[in-house]
Amino acid sequence: CNLRIANTIECADTHKMLQTNLLKSLFRHELSSSIRSIGYYITTPIFYVNASPHIGHVHTLLLADALNRFNRLKSGNGATILSTGVDEHGIKIQTAACANNKTVQEFCDSNAAKFINLFKQYDTTVTDFIRTTEERHKKAVTTMWTQLEDRGFIYKSTYSGWYCASDEVFVPDSQVKSKIVNGQTIHYDQTENIVVWSSEENHMFRMSQVEDQVKLWLSRDKPIVPEKFNDIALKSMEHSKLGDISISRPRSRQEWGIEVPGDPNYTIYVWLDALTSYLTVAGYPCDSNALRRWPIDCHVLGKDIVKFHAIYWPAFLMALSLPLPKKLLCHSHWTIESLKMSKSKGNVVDPWEENTLLTEEGLRYYLLRASTNHSDNDYSRQQALRRVNAELADTYGNLMSRCSGKNINPRQIIPKSLIKMNGMEKFTELLNELRSLVPICEEHYEDADFYKGVDHIMAVLRLNNKIYEDAEPWKLVKLLATDPESFKVYHNLQAITFETLRVCSVLLQPIVPQLSNRALSYMKVANRSWKDAHVRLEFGDADDNIELSDSSNFVLFRRIK
Repeated sequence: CNLRIANTIECADTHKMLQTNLLKSLFRHELSSSIRSIGYYITTPIFYVNASPHIGHVHTLLLADALNRFNRLKSGNGATILSTGVDEHGIKIQTAACANNKTVQEFCDSNAAKFINLFKQYDTTVTDFIRTTEERHKKAVTTMWTQLEDRGFIYKSTYSGWYCASDEVFVPDSQVKSKIVNGQTIHYDQTENIVVWSSEENHMFRMSQVEDQVKLWLSRDKPIVPEKFNDIALKSMEHSKLGDISISRPRSRQEWGIEVPGDPNYTIYVWLDALTSYLTVAGYPCDSNALRRWPIDCHVLGKDIVKFHAIYWPAFLMALSLPLPKKLLCHSHWTIESLKMSKSKGNVVDPWEENTLLTEEGLRYYLLRASTNHSDNDYSRQQALRRVNAELADTYGNLMSRCSGKNINPRQIIPKSLIKMNGMEKFTELLNELRSLVPICEEHYEDADFYKGVDHIMAVLRLNNKIYEDAEPWKLVKLLATDPESFKVYHNLQAITFETLRVCSVLLQPIVPQLSNRALSYMKVANRSWKDAHVRLEFGDADDNIELSDSSNFVLFRRIK
């Protein structure tokens, strides 16, 4: 394996060129370091490439993508950064590469490509895919190390403690428990990962100098949402002093990683390395005024890595006098039979398999629709299938088919205005619910509680379906030429139904972008920003109409068998 790592390092320039070409072909790099008008910067964790991606990774990115799309709709321009990527350093990567009989770089390239291709399938708004093997990132990490050292935050000392190999981190004594398994004492941490006692000389970060500041930030700013996770992070710090933390590993044990500047016998701690990636994307190292966008507006993360992002990361930033992230959006996990999905347990859900059954838009919808950030959610393929069919096909798609089908809509038009009629009150409830959607969805989307916003959207679509059914338009359409009152009811029913579909489609863009934009294109809706979602129906001329796009037998979403 040492030979394989050496060969990998020699081929770094070739890999860099190949990787750069791959990224340019897959992701949009419309932002440059000179842009100063970026309105929103959102990040995900960089994902570990010791195995293929699972739906937990997809879920994290889709949360970030939905937030980014929502902010783009609100701002009216595309000046945002959505950064994701992969963490390619550490002992686990080194071990996995050897087990797969590949050089470490070959192994990283192979799995990084899987993440890139999977994320591309969802047409995400990712603007930067960062890999920790990139030269720009290595420069950022070594600069950060040097600046921390120059400020007196790094010193060398023998460190003894409980080491968790799966997380590649030392665990405080207060977080270690033990149990007897087959007559032997096993030690484990709060997430039930095995820990072992280790003692070695390492470089240490003076957490003790900023620990109280981190605590104050958590208690005063409450940056983690939902707030229960902020409370958990704060209580973990109040329960016991963290003390200074180890930020390097002997190169004899972890050769695959970024070398400590001036000390070639050590590798920089993988979490210090990974947490610097968000600065790398912002353009660091440079003068703080020249960063593309800092601080981060929102960082999306799973609840299992809160300690690293809510305690270690702000500590490193404080030590460099850099602003802290504005919000840490923490989400719970998808589980299988109430057990956390993990590569080590072998109970992960393969997103490629689910895409084949549910389609990319269907799986995207289910992951955002059925998940709650504050609590774990059990993944069920059958539940996903039922939800997708019931809501995308039978509710959203069905309403579109009803009002646009040639039997009910022979002229293939959308009335642009309402006309006065007796009994207009039959539409009052629907119009009131429709008008309330924008502020309701905005409130829930701001908190990334997308399921709550979609709840209201689906309720309005179901109400419209019921009103449509009760109005019996298949009877009304036969009386259009002979009965003026039937014409008025039919006209207003069509106008309100298409307006419902227009409003709901604009609001669904962060959730199902391809599906909602197909609907908007079919209805020839040009203006699709957040402000355009307000109800625009007024009383006017019955002859003021829009023709539907020429698409025979248009089906928005087919039921999945």
